[in-house]
Amino acid sequence: MPDKNTAPERAASHDAEVARLTARADLVIEELDAVVTELSTMLKSAYGIKDD
Repeated sequence: MPDKNTAPERAASHDAEVARLTARADLVIEELDAVVTELSTMLKSAYGIKDD
């Protein structure tokens, strides 16, 4: 009888795909962070808000 707490077998290609997608998601998050920071700066400048 197999142990119920063991993970199912996965192909190495599956792990590689998960790693590739994770790396891509990290890049997207970094780009979004830069865009949001730039947009925030632009809006603050437009409305005369100063960072303290």
